[in-house]
Amino acid sequence: MSSRAAKWAAINGGALAPLSLSGPDLAIGVLATFAITGATAGSVITASGLPSGWTLNSAARSLSGTPVVGLKANVILTETLAGKANSPKQNAIMLELKQVRVDYDPTGYMGVVNTRFIPPEALNAGLLSIMATRADYACDDIVMPRLKLPNFFLSTSGEVQATQPRNYNASIEYPIGTVTPVKWNGSAAGVAAPGNPWLTSDPIPVTIPRGAFFKLHIRQASAEGILIAGNQQAFGAIGDQQTFGANVADQTMNPAWVGTAGGNAISGILIAKTNRPTFMIVSDSRDQGIGNGNNTVPYPGQTQPALSPRYGVINLSRGSQKASDVATPINFASRSLLFPNVTHVILNLGTNDLNGSTVTPAQLTALRSAIRAYAPDKIWWQGTIMPKTTSSDAWATLTGQTVDSNNANRVAFNDLVRAGQNDFAGYIELADPVESSRNSGKLKAPPMTDAAITGDGNHLNNAGYAMMKPSVEQALGRIAAVRS
Repeated sequence: MSSRAAKWAAINGGALAPLSLSGPDLAIGVLATFAITGATAGSVITASGLPSGWTLNSAARSLSGTPVVGLKANVILTETLAGKANSPKQNAIMLELKQVRVDYDPTGYMGVVNTRFIPPEALNAGLLSIMATRADYACDDIVMPRLKLPNFFLSTSGEVQATQPRNYNASIEYPIGTVTPVKWNGSAAGVAAPGNPWLTSDPIPVTIPRGAFFKLHIRQASAEGILIAGNQQAFGAIGDQQTFGANVADQTMNPAWVGTAGGNAISGILIAKTNRPTFMIVSDSRDQGIGNGNNTVPYPGQTQPALSPRYGVINLSRGSQKASDVATPINFASRSLLFPNVTHVILNLGTNDLNGSTVTPAQLTALRSAIRAYAPDKIWWQGTIMPKTTSSDAWATLTGQTVDSNNANRVAFNDLVRAGQNDFAGYIELADPVESSRNSGKLKAPPMTDAAITGDGNHLNNAGYAMMKPSVEQALGRIAAVRS
């Protein structure tokens, strides 16, 4: 009998004492074991109302389980012992995750450690090979990484798999001027077979310190044509370049090779052991960076500029994507294979669903929850949706703007997001920074801003996206409340 139970028994004539839990702070994804204190020797303890996956060990006087986002449970511990006047005694205990926090195995997990991957959005059948350099930054101390290269592209509604083998050669340039070849099963030539969405390399014998600048050199060739990304991925000012043709030379081991600055060649995902937060962005053209202007910024769109280069990011945004399409599992199958390489997911889909009046706000809520169910062990965040307008004066004034006919649905959905609906850890305010006033349906314009922040009323320009960055950074304290 514990000292607390003994004292209670002495005072209360041997009655069963109140039970309580003693143990660690709850952390998402980390097994927690609580000692049950106050139990009387020889008693049996049972539990009701336990969260899914949690277990009680009466003999060991312990309760254990792995917390998930949104954990809140009223647990009843019932202690039974013959001869005690108050047996069986019920004890109500609240299990609640009050702070979103993640702890990781100190040995790490295989997470994304680079920042500038955007998936292919088309197959160019007229070009059979491409040689490219993509500059990047290490978001952790990288040791013996692996490179993942795609063998599919995103259509507006789903994923299109390769029908012909895809040949890759690659290298990492670090320090600048020194290249290390990437190999697959010991060969400097990698072949992705049709139906294999990702080609993953052997461990690469290179070490890159956190924050360091490095380059990926990638040659891609296939009889069915090359996979290409959007131009907004490239940024010639930091070294992005490419050249293409029927059979371009492999320059992956030549750090001095010169191509055309910028372009729309794909990059790759570098994974390595890390214990830092990492992110996947699932969104549409607004997070893909349409409106940023081709080759003008290293990180495009609404949310990634606040994340990179501090955190590893896999940006899976594609223009015209809808939540209603992504919520069909086959349409996200290849991308789902990347969940083990991230800890957090930011889901901003819904603009195209609401703009077409194809779903109601409540239905969009359900669609986002269905997508979240693909990886319930991850920490999911969602964004509010900024307005869409037309303009008679190129968005130079508020009075020249006409509110979109679907604005009421957008407002209703944003209200649901801000109210903490469904099972997300929280939300990022993406509408307020650029909307003239909450729910007005109009984008900020002079004199509220120095100049127009959009060129089409649907996507922002560089200045407009920059206005969102402080709001995302403010949320980062909650999104990535972990050691960094």
